[in-house]
Amino acid sequence: MIPCRAGTPQKCTRSGGEREIMNKTVCFLFVLLSLGVFSGCASLNSDGNAVQPDAAAVSRPGENLVCAIVKNDPSAFLKELPGKLIQEFGEKDFEKTRASMVKELGEPVSYSFLRKMEHPVANVALWVIRFERTPADPAVKTKNGKAAIEVLFRVVYGKIDGKDTLLSFNFY
Repeated sequence: MIPCRAGTPQKCTRSGGEREIMNKTVCFLFVLLSLGVFSGCASLNSDGNAVQPDAAAVSRPGENLVCAIVKNDPSAFLKELPGKLIQEFGEKDFEKTRASMVKELGEPVSYSFLRKMEHPVANVALWVIRFERTPADPAVKTKNGKAAIEVLFRVVYGKIDGKDTLLSFNFY
């Protein structure tokens, strides 16, 4: 009910033309919303074909690092580091860092590639590493007696002198 000019409430009625315009507007908005919800996005190359990202090229340096962490393989981990980082981060540093992670998060049991992030200069890959441990508090609800936590691992690499080079890595 809307008040009329005289102040007495009256039922608002629409003429046939107004109702038709309203119905068309609602239908148009519904179709527009449906197109937005059900459409997909794709990048096209110059031939008009969808561009498929090269997941192997994107994830290779990151995958070797993540796999080395999960498998507790310091030599495989260090093999991925460029010369300057190897001088700063050795096998004992790897073992110490991994032991600290195991104590805090649990044993790393698996990993998966999440996605490549857009960056104008470098390649940034995100990984999920899954850790499991037996909780200290028996009241914590777990699956199979193990509490799980997933952590993001970010790997940044780029081309230096035409060669893919690891620039940095960290956990979130």
